[in-house]
Amino acid sequence: REALGNSLNVPAVHALQFVGGARFLALLRTLGMSGLSQHPDVYGDGIALGNGEVTLLQLVTAYTALANQGRMQPLTLFEIVSGG
Repeated sequence: REALGNSLNVPAVHALQFVGGARFLALLRTLGMSGLSQHPDVYGDGIALGNGEVTLLQLVTAYTALANQGRMQPLTLFEIVSGG
């Protein structure tokens, strides 16, 4: 938690190496990051630092799992219509 809060890269890469790239990518895809379609070797350890291409919507949706005891919560989008 401290590493995430302080943006420390080394602990993030060590965690990825412990878990394994394929397993980590599978989790990210489960969380809705469909843009990460390449083989784990393509991303390498940099995937722990954000080198994969994901949309802001995919990233925010994945973060819902952190706030919801590990369960992803699909987002509801609202359109703002300005009066005029």
